[in-house]
Amino acid sequence: MKKLQGDKREKIEAKITPEMQKGGYANAIRISATDSEVVLDFAFIQSPEKETKSAEIVSKLIVNPSFAKKIADYINETLEKHNKEKTK
Repeated sequence: MKKLQGDKREKIEAKITPEMQKGGYANAIRISATDSEVVLDFAFIQSPEKETKSAEIVSKLIVNPSFAKKIADYINETLEKHNKEKTK
């Protein structure tokens, strides 16, 4: 796992519980923000084609805006690498 810290990435050992290790599946996200935090609610919509939709929140992440920006940058960087490898 890589820890994002400024422009440097350092390796750290991360521990994970068996329940968290299973992961989760989300096909929707709700994002809200205040001056001090960004809230990401990851949800699973069982039947998106139905007229009445219901979603189950499978994970909630609350971070400060600075860290949210770093997450977004890292996701974009990862997707760019993925797309370059995919087109080879």
